[in-house]
Amino acid sequence: MNQFLVSVSGMFEAEGFHPSGATGLDFRELEGTCCYCSEEAAEIFSKALKEPEGIAWIDSGDYHYLSYFRAKRIKQDFELILLDNHSDDFDLCGILSCGNWVTALQEQSGCRVSLIRGIRDYDPASPSPLPVFISLDLDVLREEEFITNWDQGTMTTEELETILGAIAGSRKVLGMDICGGLSVSKGADGSALRSNRERRERLCSFLREISLLQ
Repeated sequence: MNQFLVSVSGMFEAEGFHPSGATGLDFRELEGTCCYCSEEAAEIFSKALKEPEGIAWIDSGDYHYLSYFRAKRIKQDFELILLDNHSDDFDLCGILSCGNWVTALQEQSGCRVSLIRGIRDYDPASPSPLPVFISLDLDVLREEEFITNWDQGTMTTEELETILGAIAGSRKVLGMDICGGLSVSKGADGSALRSNRERRERLCSFLREISLLQ
């Protein structure tokens, strides 16, 4: 799968994270994007994020709603596997946000949604026949393993890898988004930036091992 690096807050640049061969999309000058997506920003994102295929790194959890623009392009029945410490399914309230994009996607596509907050939430013994779109918010990991600006779960990196490996081995994966982290504007220091970059690089390597990244 191709990789995309979608920069909005400048977090990736501060970390020094840029996967080899990834296509970069830079929206750092775009206004009306943090947590809530303005109509003007939504129009621009919708034109830029045209394809669900590939793996997109989509900045911090403040911009998780970017998954909506990619997943809504899927033209078949599918299952959204949401690895996240939050359900992101609140009411729309007239504007797309990082807290309601799953609701917007279900209204758009009627997709099935499976929320995974911990290893016990995933049962590899009974997979659905539907193809999947994976949306991973790294705040699902415990704080000792990754640093974000949202309250975090209890999953370990090893548990996350077990789940992703099981999905890759049993399901057709249509695409994947990965968000989560801590930007300088939200309080990240050099130590946090280095630690998060190292975790992302480990995840890149693992995705190659399980053939989600070729």
